[in-house]
Amino acid sequence: MPDWKIIKLTPGQFLEMDTVANMKNRQLADKWYEELKEGKRITYAYVVDDVCVGEVSLVFIHEDPVCVIPGRRAYMQRLIVNDAFRGKGIGRKLVAHLCGEALSMGITEISTSVDKDNAVALHIYRSSGFDAVLFDGEDQYGPCYKLMKKLKNPEETQK
Repeated sequence: MPDWKIIKLTPGQFLEMDTVANMKNRQLADKWYEELKEGKRITYAYVVDDVCVGEVSLVFIHEDPVCVIPGRRAYMQRLIVNDAFRGKGIGRKLVAHLCGEALSMGITEISTSVDKDNAVALHIYRSSGFDAVLFDGEDQYGPCYKLMKKLKNPEETQK
């Protein structure tokens, strides 16, 4: 059984770790690195035997006001799992971890964007409680949804 963990990446780890997307787009990688350094983003990595096989980011500043409401709503970005590790529940674990961390920071809502033709991601998000549709239309990448999940403390769920 492989040894796995979810870690919060430091800026140094972000640069050193061979991430799932391999940061081929240097301009985006630099932007995300700066956001990480400035505290505008937190990136979590799913690590198996010291190799990053999945990642997701929690973003606190976003150009779209639907995605972020400071102090209340943060944006989940870049949920990605290495092809060889898909179908093993890693994406769902990353989403659950990110939501738990956000709730512990006082965030009560998480939003995300997903392409309408990405059935796997849609299934993960909907089954993870992203049931509010904030936007149904098209962005610069094509047809998409912006979904939202309200976060609840475990005590509230049991009431």
